[in-house]
Amino acid sequence: MFTRYLLRRFFRLFFLVLFSTLFVYVLLDFVGNIRVWLLREPKDVAEYYLNFIPNIVYLVMPVNLLLAVVGVVGSMARHLEITSMKTAGRSVLRITAPLLVVSVLIAGAMFWANEEILPDANHRRLELAQPPTDQSSKIRREKQKNRAVVVGENVTYYFRNYSSRTQRARDAVILRFDSLGVRDRYDAASMDWNDSVWLLSNGFHRTFLPNGESVGVPFKSLSLEGVVSEKPNDFIDDRYSPDEMNRAMLLKKINSQRRSGEDTRALETQYHFKLAGSVVAILITIIGIALAHGAIRGGLPRVFGLGLLLTFSYYILLRIGLVLGETGVLPPLGGAWFGNAIVGSVALFLLIRSVRL
Repeated sequence: MFTRYLLRRFFRLFFLVLFSTLFVYVLLDFVGNIRVWLLREPKDVAEYYLNFIPNIVYLVMPVNLLLAVVGVVGSMARHLEITSMKTAGRSVLRITAPLLVVSVLIAGAMFWANEEILPDANHRRLELAQPPTDQSSKIRREKQKNRAVVVGENVTYYFRNYSSRTQRARDAVILRFDSLGVRDRYDAASMDWNDSVWLLSNGFHRTFLPNGESVGVPFKSLSLEGVVSEKPNDFIDDRYSPDEMNRAMLLKKINSQRRSGEDTRALETQYHFKLAGSVVAILITIIGIALAHGAIRGGLPRVFGLGLLLTFSYYILLRIGLVLGETGVLPPLGGAWFGNAIVGSVALFLLIRSVRL
């Protein structure tokens, strides 16, 4: 009975706060981009916000959880409901256990959404937000330059420039791998798709032998028929930011950059953060419970203020950790979990202190 009573009150407040936050967020974003939307079709605007809503929910979830937990637990504390239950022999953890279970489920849902929903939604949203004639769209297209692409388990392609329209790559480097390492390397001034075959022009082919030696042969034109199986569409990878990729996509790009000798710290940090970012739901719930438990003495305004301070402090620590991981000051794993480690310690301290009261 009590569990149903607690969860009913929690979800009622939680969804009220969530829908209110969504409405305000979408309204502010719409007004801020009104010049762009006046030039677009209404269906594009509607599709943009349908794809934006999952990301908004993910971003505001910690604050929504804090407000809902503090509101429910704080109200129960002020009306002496928690005091009466503690008198009956129930601990704070036992009383609030349903909320902790819900936070774990929400954390799992956030991780699942970050893997299955957000990458495609963010990708489509960014496409809709950047019309072809817009300068920022040009910036996204320019990012197709100077990038490495891996489309096969044993092949790495590196292009200075690749055009999906002309199906031509300039300054191409192709590495073929086997179980022993690099087997072949092709350096070419250009690579063109011609009659269902990739043709290399003005380059050099090196074959690496098991004994460590290599044999090199220059060429004017060289067909890659039977050598590689990738087609032009396999190189169209217009997802640039980690928000547009799940962990599998990020890992693929990390391996690609490693083979090309590029720095992968930023991508590795984002890869680990895909998991670390979901755990905040549990930490914020613990903080909310610990703070609201004492609302009978300090009052709900004080608890809300302190909770929001800790929540926004988490976002600051989160950004600091990501920067430290991306720049190499911390290992990528440490940078991704930096904010969680500090906020988790604070949450544990507050919970232990709350249980003792």
